[in-house]
Amino acid sequence: MKIPSFLTSMGLSAFALLALPGASAQEIVSTNEIACSKGGAEACFYAGADYANGSKGLPLSKPKAAELFIKACDLGIPDGCFYTARMYRYGVEGIAADP
Repeated sequence: MKIPSFLTSMGLSAFALLALPGASAQEIVSTNEIACSKGGAEACFYAGADYANGSKGLPLSKPKAAELFIKACDLGIPDGCFYTARMYRYGVEGIAADP
């Protein structure tokens, strides 16, 4: 198989730019999670929703979802507060009920 010349001229430096710092090959990070880490309130909420549902290639993780919902809540997204409260009120996989 012949590799296109534009790829060979770019070398490995282009691939280094695409790698996320600290991310392993097994770890998946969504664009919403990246935006959340930079202070994007709505991105925190949507990243939490992705973990809560196990969607967009992310694993199902209610504790990770709660962590992101709390961050969204702290940044002023009321739905983040609501969903976090609901998770703790009734309990979900990995989070004990705490009425």
